[in-house]
This record gives sequence, C-alpha cells and structure tokens, in this order.
Amino acid sequence: MPDDDPGWVPNGHELWVGTRATGPTDDPGRPREVRTMDQSVNPPVAGDYMAGSLDEVWELLDWPGMFPPPAHGREYRLLYVDALAAAGLPDHPRLRRLGYDLSNHDHPGCSLLQEPGMWVGELAAVAARAGKYGLLEYEDAVRARTLFQKAWPGIAGFTVWALYEILPDVGTAAAELDTAPDREGT
Repeated sequence: MPDDDPGWVPNGHELWVGTRATGPTDDPGRPREVRTMDQSVNPPVAGDYMAGSLDEVWELLDWPGMFPPPAHGREYRLLYVDALAAAGLPDHPRLRRLGYDLSNHDHPGCSLLQEPGMWVGELAAVAARAGKYGLLEYEDAVRARTLFQKAWPGIAGFTVWALYEILPDVGTAAAELDTAPDREGT
C-alpha cells in the first residue's frame, strides 16, 4: 500500500455499535453513572463495530456470539452516530437517546470527565447543564463545539455525536436477563 494512501476515512454517516461497561464516578459534582463514547471512561466489552444502517445494526446484534447479553446494571449496548454529518438520526423503539457528546472521528473522546480542564469560561456554563449521564442536549453540544473551536484553535476539530442505548428486543429480553453473564470483577 502506498504511503500516501489515507486508508479508510469515516464519512460521518456510519453507525457505531458495541457493548460498553458503565462508567461510575465518585466525584460528587459528576453524575453517578457516565455514558460516553470515550473508551477510557466506558471501555468496550464487545467491540466497536461500524454499520451502514439500522438493519445492519440488528444483523450485527443477531450474529451468534458477537454480542453477549450485557451484564445487568454494569454494561449496556451503545449506538453512536455523527449528529452533524448524518442525513437523519436513527429513530426506533429499541433506541433510547442518551444525549450528545463531542469528539473527533478517531473517537478519543472529549467527555466532561476526560478533559475537564478544557471546559473553562463559557464552556463551564455549558458543562454545568450536562444531563443524567454527563451528556449534553443537542443545542449545548453544538454551542460547545463552536466555543471549543474558538478557545482551542487547531486542536478542537470536534463533531457532535448522538448516543443511544440499544434496548433489548421484547422477544429476547427475558432470555437475555436469564443468561446474562456475571462479569463483576472483570
């Protein structure tokens, strides 16, 4: 492969899906449970896979052995998509919107917990409005992106990501709860 070949570059229309560990925090000023695409806060339990559509997401979830049932209360299935590039955000009864996060397309994360020193000045007011899981509402995420670009030029090439929890399929939810592994301590 030639050195100048950029390889695969995300176009923003991809859906990303995986099972993540919940991110607890002991900081009294932060939510008790954090949910973000940032892998240092919510580490992957069952990978991060790209899908081109919701149909592909359901196919991935149905693939034998690819996604074991999440451990109740300690893991969840996460779907995230670039909210600025997507033609439309997913809408499905099995998707519960958690909120919006900021990051570049390499996903190294700019959650409120990961980079708290960057959330200063006007950004601190936006951060103070973070919701239950440490995520922002869409308007605040877009505002934060604009403020980051002004405050940190050259390093703040963020986009806004919409994060969803993938809820169990009604037909398989009871079976998953009965067979969910106990991953405590792992």
